[in-house]
Amino acid sequence: MLNSPRSANYKFTNNAVGQSDKQPRSLTQSQETVYSFLLENVKQYSAETVLQQFTDLFIFPPQITNLDHLQAIQEIIASNNKEEFYNTIKRCCYILLNNWKITKKTQYVEHLIAIFENISDNQPTTTPTQNHLRMWVKDFVSSENYTEVKAFADKCQVQGQARWNKSYTSHILMAQSNDIKKPIEQREAARNEASRLKYQFKFDLAMYMASSQSSKIDKHKNPTNLPDEVLRLIKLIVAKRDPTSYASNANLFLKQTKNLNYRQFKERLEKFLVYSSTNSEVGDTSGINLSKKLITLNTNYNEKEPTDALILRTCNKIIEYLITENHHEPSPMFLTLISQGTPLTLVMLLIKILLICKGCRAHLETCIAELIRYYENFSEKERNKMTTFLDIFNVMCAIYIDNIPVKLN
Repeated sequence: MLNSPRSANYKFTNNAVGQSDKQPRSLTQSQETVYSFLLENVKQYSAETVLQQFTDLFIFPPQITNLDHLQAIQEIIASNNKEEFYNTIKRCCYILLNNWKITKKTQYVEHLIAIFENISDNQPTTTPTQNHLRMWVKDFVSSENYTEVKAFADKCQVQGQARWNKSYTSHILMAQSNDIKKPIEQREAARNEASRLKYQFKFDLAMYMASSQSSKIDKHKNPTNLPDEVLRLIKLIVAKRDPTSYASNANLFLKQTKNLNYRQFKERLEKFLVYSSTNSEVGDTSGINLSKKLITLNTNYNEKEPTDALILRTCNKIIEYLITENHHEPSPMFLTLISQGTPLTLVMLLIKILLICKGCRAHLETCIAELIRYYENFSEKERNKMTTFLDIFNVMCAIYIDNIPVKLN
């Protein structure tokens, strides 16, 4: 662990540069100088050395500060923009975490977190700038930004604590990867980890489905929280309608509505989502009323031909009606469907939306992630219905959207 105020004994990639012969940098340029320094060095030097460089940047800046990246930190402090400082240190953390995860050096993740959690008021600062830096770093550790960094760091470590939503982490990560307000390194790291988790789930589900056909004792573990009757449920649904037929129906719907105006498109869309399947396939849809919502949606476009962008907006809005309208609490329609014990109905509606508009997957992941956060502090019993919905959604999405094979005999 690094806990002493010393400068690392290493060669810097950046040369010492006097600012007297340079034009003043913008805040963005100062930030990019710091990012480039770490991005270059994390690939060239040992993790121990880069940790010390990080410490010299943010915790114990050396007395000699004529190095370009150290001057850049001073410029960021001098801008007196705490929010941008948070963005800077957060992105630097993700540069290190993402690289160590890719290069399988996750043992150093714990050391990075320890640097933040061992900051003491008794550690000396010698200049006003150092004192300012120390206060901002401590404030960062108390912020939501650090909570996100620490959560990702926990996922990087094998010994990270398991939580109820571990099976659904991919949704939260996908939502992070689509958030343009987050640093690009955080988004990339989240996207890579979400893809890995989704692939692992699809693989485990396919193996479970295959092994369940066998009489062997060593069957593959069920990757969901659903009881083993999930296999019977999947077989029933797939037997009723081959997964490819849903995709074909979606393509047919898009062709048949191509020359309609937007008002007519909305009418056909409701019929496609709610009324085009039998009750035995997706459950009772009588409690779903999208008419009132769709009639008042984007009425200024009613007589115009719907564009791809308008269809995307429409599908995103329907997802909100079905999942969360205020992006915090479950929507009334969501609560109605899961309280009636018909999560499958809700899931198949979402599958149909994804089939006609693949672009709305990102918004759906974000809405699901918002519900996962909402249910985080509920008891296991209270979130049981939400868990069932998520498991069924993941299974059906793997079959109907990602096309994993399911044998019926």
